[in-house]
Amino acid sequence: MGTTKIPLCTADIRRELKSKVKLKNTALPKDTKFNLYLEVSDDLAKKIELDAVLAGKIFRDVSKIYKETVAELAKLATEIDDNFLKPPLKPADYPKKEWAKRAPDIFTQAQAEMLVQAKKHIQKWQQVRKDRTKYVVKASAKVTVGTLGVATATLGTVVSSAGVATTGGAAIPGLVAAIYVNAKAIAQLGKVINRLRRDVDAAEKDLRNDLRTIYSAYMKNGKAAVVGKELGKAAVEQFVAATLPSISSAENGLSDFKGKLDGIDIKLSEMGIKLNKILDQQLELQKKIDVKKKKLRQGKYKSKKLPKLETSVDKLADEVNRLLAEIPEADRKITKGRNRYNTIYKPQVKNLKDKKPGWVDYAQMSMKLGDLALGAGFTDFGAADSILVLVDSIGTEVDDVLVEQLL
Repeated sequence: MGTTKIPLCTADIRRELKSKVKLKNTALPKDTKFNLYLEVSDDLAKKIELDAVLAGKIFRDVSKIYKETVAELAKLATEIDDNFLKPPLKPADYPKKEWAKRAPDIFTQAQAEMLVQAKKHIQKWQQVRKDRTKYVVKASAKVTVGTLGVATATLGTVVSSAGVATTGGAAIPGLVAAIYVNAKAIAQLGKVINRLRRDVDAAEKDLRNDLRTIYSAYMKNGKAAVVGKELGKAAVEQFVAATLPSISSAENGLSDFKGKLDGIDIKLSEMGIKLNKILDQQLELQKKIDVKKKKLRQGKYKSKKLPKLETSVDKLADEVNRLLAEIPEADRKITKGRNRYNTIYKPQVKNLKDKKPGWVDYAQMSMKLGDLALGAGFTDFGAADSILVLVDSIGTEVDDVLVEQLL
């Protein structure tokens, strides 16, 4: 007589774990399943199907053990997650190894307990019915333990400082971690640059408003007196005295405009350095991927996960290069701003302070300037966080590949 498999417990553990734990530094396994079947003689299977009380007792106890199993796995995941950040520093594969070492025991224990409870109920059922038939009763399980990985957001702060090996599969998470650190800095720099760009525009607009106010006052009230006295010193002094508050405001605005230009210049340089560093790091990452590809070809195995990882790596390189290409144009905008500062605004304010009539010439040049805001055609570096999103996806895809056990 044959046997029949009765499903005792078929569950997607990840869903249960996700509702019970909030991990900060690690990522739950993407594929954690526990499928346990009770394999019994065909005749016993029919009797169990017809006896709702027996079936109910078996499944009630199995359900209780299942809930306890999920609780144990949640406790284990939380413990590993907490320990990952505690001294001493741990390698990137710590979560993976701890989970792989300890989680299977929890599943094995659950399997054994479920089988014991099922057999116990069947034996009691037989005793009541004085059924002395020796039935086949055994467990058949298919368990996917999965891999507890490092959360991508933690890579930059943990993995890079944990002394990750530079060879083999473990090197790839370490390289992604290092790239993540720079990507995070670039995203932050992008926001700062975007804010400074607006600040520069506002500072120049305020400065020009002050200078134009002075020029308008000159055209309305001071020009006749000054020209009538052939640009006489007294007339100039009188005009300057009358417009002193605006001149003082323009002087402060001039300093503010220069400071904002200097600030954005420095931040753009920092971004250029970090973008180039990511390109260098990507070369190292690509080398590691190429080594693994070669090993796969030698093993005549085609990875389903690796192409997606390579596509994301290429997208990251494209985005980094795009931002790098935008920096020279941003620099040109800043250089033009500096030229206006040095050749128009600064001489105008200086001549005003020195009470020299020549300020009028510079004022006229200033009045002819059109819309010169840096924002016109200036790259929105505030969107640099797209790099961070890409590195995030690469971290996840690396995890997928490692789970596939191909690297």
